[in-house]
Amino acid sequence: QALARDIMKCLKTKYKRLPLGPVGPESRSWVLVDYHDFIVHIFTAETRAYYNLEELWFEAKKVDISDLFIPDPVT
Repeated sequence: QALARDIMKCLKTKYKRLPLGPVGPESRSWVLVDYHDFIVHIFTAETRAYYNLEELWFEAKKVDISDLFIPDPVT
């Protein structure tokens, strides 16, 4: 949930993007954030291996999102 909150904060701040609805599913092993034209999946290693989305979406375009994250200032 913390990673999802950080992603939503960064997308809202930098790109003025809000998710379509609540973060879901409510699970400790998988969090999904839907932005309509893209979906953010955050899961544990075990859940990622089980669902193997990389194989399911192997033809999808890969996008580098590393520039979306704003590092927290050191205090």
